[in-house]
Amino acid sequence: MKHLNSTRIIAFFFLLPFVFTSCGFYHLKTRTVLNNNAQILLNENSYPFILVHVGDRYWQLKNPTINKDLVKGELIQVDSHVDFYYKLGLQRKNFTVQQSEVIYVNQIHLYLDALETDSVHVNFPIKNITDIKVLDKNRGLNTVGNLLIAGGVTAAGIGVFLLIACSCPHNYTYDGEQYHYNNTLFTGATAPNLERHDYKSLPDYHPENASYKMLVKNEENELQFTNLMEMIIVKHSAEAEIATDQKGEVYTIKQRETAINVSSDNGTDVSAQLNETDDQAYLFDQIGENDFSHVFATFKVNEQKQHAKLIVRAKNSNWGGLVYHSFAELMGKNYDKWVKHNQKRTPEEAQKDVIEAGIPLIVEVKKNGSWEPIEAINLISEVNYNELVVAIPAEYLTDESVEFRLSSGYKFWEIDALQMDFSAPETVTVERRTPTSAMGNEDFTAALSLDDDQYMEHKMTGDSALVVFDNLPVSSQKRSLFLHSKGYYLSKDTYEGKTNWAAMLALREKGGLSAFSKELFEAYMNVTLKD
Repeated sequence: MKHLNSTRIIAFFFLLPFVFTSCGFYHLKTRTVLNNNAQILLNENSYPFILVHVGDRYWQLKNPTINKDLVKGELIQVDSHVDFYYKLGLQRKNFTVQQSEVIYVNQIHLYLDALETDSVHVNFPIKNITDIKVLDKNRGLNTVGNLLIAGGVTAAGIGVFLLIACSCPHNYTYDGEQYHYNNTLFTGATAPNLERHDYKSLPDYHPENASYKMLVKNEENELQFTNLMEMIIVKHSAEAEIATDQKGEVYTIKQRETAINVSSDNGTDVSAQLNETDDQAYLFDQIGENDFSHVFATFKVNEQKQHAKLIVRAKNSNWGGLVYHSFAELMGKNYDKWVKHNQKRTPEEAQKDVIEAGIPLIVEVKKNGSWEPIEAINLISEVNYNELVVAIPAEYLTDESVEFRLSSGYKFWEIDALQMDFSAPETVTVERRTPTSAMGNEDFTAALSLDDDQYMEHKMTGDSALVVFDNLPVSSQKRSLFLHSKGYYLSKDTYEGKTNWAAMLALREKGGLSAFSKELFEAYMNVTLKD
């Protein structure tokens, strides 16, 4: 069965619960004790009910006082309303509460191994807290719920999902009769310090033609800056397929090898999804180490190990855009400050941050029992599957087999095929062409012809340019086309409201955004309404 349009399915399916309720959704969530998080949560005074747990017993803390290092108070029996919602949180992943009882569902639960008390009065160091749980609003679910309620049961409500899922410049290729939305350019380059080169395969509608046309459009609420557009033409034999790596290096593929074993985090065999190029993808919807989702693949090593390359056919999910939007809502009125602060970071610092968040697809290889990263695949587009090559150094191929691990944030990527090729490279001819013309509201031809400080600027939604490449070589054998682009874009979205600093602390941890994605998705899939 072909992969369905997930954007519309998600929008339609998840719209329904919010149409019939304006109540908030609440859940019981574990919080980390790292980075002084217990002290931060307690000092926020956001939780009128503090419960203290030791083993299977728990009490309510009356008249609590919190200083820098110590929690003090009186132990009393837990209020029946408070206890009811605590137990409900244990039973249900999400539930709603009448407005008159909202006060009872703002709880923080502190877990201790032991507790010294003089019958009623207690005091204990904050550092002795071994675990924290909070019962409060599901921020991710309520953010999207409010968004959908505002949109209403209309196409506009669905459009919200389309808007946040599809960002960066959109590329439309011309087949001689109509334009096709083929891909996006430099996806994820959301600031000047993230500007990067991007390589995308293009459909060669008419290999006998020496001209190629495309439209580049700004269809988002963004400022888009395109530095370079270049056509790469590879002439090769009919027996070879062509793909590039992230740096634009050209590779020939002649013998695709499938994995002898390929599985997900829970051990499920996913070879049916990953052995063939058929648009039946694995969705990275299991969780493993550090709250990331993984694919494990073992390949037999061929004698021609010096030519080894891993072939990854993947795309980004529409879900990832929704997660980012929910994160921005949590940031609230400080979102713009956060964006500007991140723009001051070096490209290396920015890349480190996105890797720790689980945004790129990380390719690792096992060596001496440990996982060693060899490539971080940048966001690649949610429009179509794209194929990339990752060259594998021979130093990792000393045994009869080699094992890889691909890591993603929860449901941020969809991978259609994972294969290897050990064939020797074929001699090919590679030629490059700059645009013959690039016409929009002004002539952008010179701006797109060199990697310099000149940009094609699309500052308004609807801005576009017709880009034409002429004098393409026509091959007597076969040719493959690739678009090399470079640039970045800036969102013009604004957000209001207070920043949820507790949630921000959790998201800062390694895998925090992935865990948030899983929590958000499970909230959708497990919404239950209180009778």
